[in-house]
Amino acid sequence: MNQIKLGYKLMTNSNSGVFYVAAGKKYVDEACDSAKSLKKINPSIKISLACNQDPEDKDLFDQIIRVDEQVTCRNEGLLFKVKNLYFLSPYEKTIFADTDTFFASDCENGFDILEYFDLALVPAPVDTFYPILESGQKVPCKPLNTGVILFRKNEANDQLFKEWIDLYTSKLLSNSNLR
Repeated sequence: MNQIKLGYKLMTNSNSGVFYVAAGKKYVDEACDSAKSLKKINPSIKISLACNQDPEDKDLFDQIIRVDEQVTCRNEGLLFKVKNLYFLSPYEKTIFADTDTFFASDCENGFDILEYFDLALVPAPVDTFYPILESGQKVPCKPLNTGVILFRKNEANDQLFKEWIDLYTSKLLSNSNLR
């Protein structure tokens, strides 16, 4: 059982862990490489994987959740990620990590953040896309990086992630450039 010292109280994170979503052999293999980098730093942290094919090294994961869904292109893979990263996470507090994430230092303090916030992401540093309104005006917002997402399960996030899935699915279906 992982324990984190938070302020003056000692907190036990028995229902927290790192979660990956991977569709296809390439991404399942990447998740294994990422999990290995994490285990070197945090050998006792819980790690789970949702995937559409089994990893070669099943021992890296505390839980493997099979999702029987074909993914035939990049955007279907992104939709696979969006559909599964929240609702299939087996943890109340989750650090979701893209399969290409390399862990260079301890990440368990991320669970402390979730004592104060429902959701945490960082701005996308290289994303220069800004939405444009029908008036032609750019929307002054910075896109967020979804490669690492910290979240806790609750009603507000249930709704947020459901709306994200709905919006992304709708966008994919209505824009042939995204398929």
